[in-house]
Amino acid sequence: MSKQRACAWRRSTERTKTEESVEERKKKELVKKTRHEETRLKKSELLEKRKEYRNRMKAKDAVAAEKLAEDRKARLTQRRNKKEKREKYGKANE
Repeated sequence: MSKQRACAWRRSTERTKTEESVEERKKKELVKKTRHEETRLKKSELLEKRKEYRNRMKAKDAVAAEKLAEDRKARLTQRRNKKEKREKYGKANE
């Protein structure tokens, strides 16, 4: 029993709140809040960077697709011209 009382007494003394502990707790909470704000800011910055990167890549892909379409059109017209020449003049005159 005496051991239990001693433990209970230790627990009660540890749990007492002094003004210093309250101030320390407030400081810790403030640090936590600022840390959370910093992480939110970092996350938002990363998201903005990713959005910018995605937009740049979309623009680049659009230009590449447009160029590919032009190249495809050029290839098709070239094939068509070759086919017409073959039909007109035969295979010897490609």
